[in-house]
Amino acid sequence: MATPKTLIILLLLLGVISACPDGECRQLFFRADFTFGNRRLIKHVIESVSVRDFDNCELSCYQQPNCVSINFNVIRDSGGFHKCELNNATHRGHDNELENKDGYIYKGAESACDKGRCKNNGTCQSGYTDKGYRCLCPPQWTSDHCEQDVNECENEQTNPCDRHAICNNTIGSYSCHCEQGFDGDGFNCTDIVLDDVTFSLDPTLL
Repeated sequence: MATPKTLIILLLLLGVISACPDGECRQLFFRADFTFGNRRLIKHVIESVSVRDFDNCELSCYQQPNCVSINFNVIRDSGGFHKCELNNATHRGHDNELENKDGYIYKGAESACDKGRCKNNGTCQSGYTDKGYRCLCPPQWTSDHCEQDVNECENEQTNPCDRHAICNNTIGSYSCHCEQGFDGDGFNCTDIVLDDVTFSLDPTLL
């Protein structure tokens, strides 16, 4: 019986599954020399799933965009399933976190994200685009490697400041200041109303 991974490959070849949008197809290559018995990578588990076999554990990693290695428990639970842990890092650069663990198999994939390609706290996802990776940028940054500052002030529709405030773009952020005659934190500005002043005239001066 064909495994789910094999079925997906066959469906792709037959054209049953439509082509992925640009940058959404993933290629992840698990290496034989990145496989270690009785070992488990710790501190990088992002998801734990139950699977029927080792191939399904690999397939689960393909389907989780941040996964680049797996910890597979060879011992089945009472329902006949194996525990499969998905990691967002490989053992490369984390050798001290590859612990001895009886009953587990660790397997890592080629990861283009080992070199810290994304800037400004961007999230690197391996196996995407022609470069072999893509960067998911925080809201304040953009471009392929999250190195370009987003100008929050240039678009009136997305300008976060009050309409009676001045927006100043800064590197990785912005600031809002209420215009003269208005008071507030820059996000909410209210018109400054002067208190009524009552004048009394000395009758002797009339």
